[in-house]
Amino acid sequence: MSLQPVSPAADAIHALHAVSSAGPSLPWAVHYVDVAGLKIAVYDSGGPDGQQLQPPLLLVHSMHAAASAFEWQPLMQRQARQRRVVAVDLPGCGLSDKPEVAYTPAMMSAAIAAAIDWINAAEVDIAALSLGCEFAALATLQRPGRVRSLALVAPTGMEGRHANEHHRAGRSRGWDFVRRLLRGNRLGRLLYRVMTTRLMIHLFMSLTWGTQAYDKALLRQARACAQRPGARHVALNFIAGTLFTYGIIEIYRALPIPVWVVHGDQGAFTNFGACPQHTGDAAQGASHAVKREVFDGGAMPQFEWPDAFNQAYRRFLLRPAPGSLRWQQPRTTQSHDAATPASWGATAR
Repeated sequence: MSLQPVSPAADAIHALHAVSSAGPSLPWAVHYVDVAGLKIAVYDSGGPDGQQLQPPLLLVHSMHAAASAFEWQPLMQRQARQRRVVAVDLPGCGLSDKPEVAYTPAMMSAAIAAAIDWINAAEVDIAALSLGCEFAALATLQRPGRVRSLALVAPTGMEGRHANEHHRAGRSRGWDFVRRLLRGNRLGRLLYRVMTTRLMIHLFMSLTWGTQAYDKALLRQARACAQRPGARHVALNFIAGTLFTYGIIEIYRALPIPVWVVHGDQGAFTNFGACPQHTGDAAQGASHAVKREVFDGGAMPQFEWPDAFNQAYRRFLLRPAPGSLRWQQPRTTQSHDAATPASWGATAR
């Protein structure tokens, strides 16, 4: 049996994708966590009935012109069958507060750390996407012993050109004068309107997936998020580059827990030449081989290959193993939920 990306018509989760401009990012219970006076939205699946053998899973979305926790809906639905799953709308995104302030990596990592505390479990697993991976790595070090594992999907900061950078607290890749230039004026508002047109979001998603045949639910959700009052503030910080942490590669290398790095081989985000082979400190007995997997697709395998991604993630959690794998997915028709693990192939990389 073979696999291909699941189409909206084939996947039952798309029955839940009708999201209005004022609605939540995900169809689960919404709660709010206070982080330095900001209300941060978290979505809680509540967990299945009966004993849960895995700790809660916390999902952290990416950052772009109109990001939200919706980016994790396929994995959230699948993982919620076995355990409690919580997703967060980062500050300035989704249903979270959107003040006109300077958005920083410290603010984002504080929101994730607060979500970890709010979950109130001994340990959590975290899965993060793109720039959210940087925030999740910072939060993991802020909550030692509270994060069991970290899944990094298409992480920023692992491009080969960043391999020799050194981290310094508070230093970003951006220019604060650009942020100030765009703040609170017509130029910033005009730029955001252009960024969030249907055409520009379509181009961004096409670059992300490496094809125009991406899931259009992402386009609809991004357009809805862009219409929320104040949505431009965090996006303009993203454009200015002030949300990217200089030397984040050193933070990734310092992670004292098992790490799964997964990305695609198509689209604009395929350079992970600085991906570490190990994380943690061997001298302290906390060194782990990084498990790296490459999917045949773009930078959002959790949407493009929802079943295969979920199964691969489960294998990482249950039987972590060193080395790198590359998923080779045949592109023939398959209906949703018809996949079986025996139909997947992997070769050493």
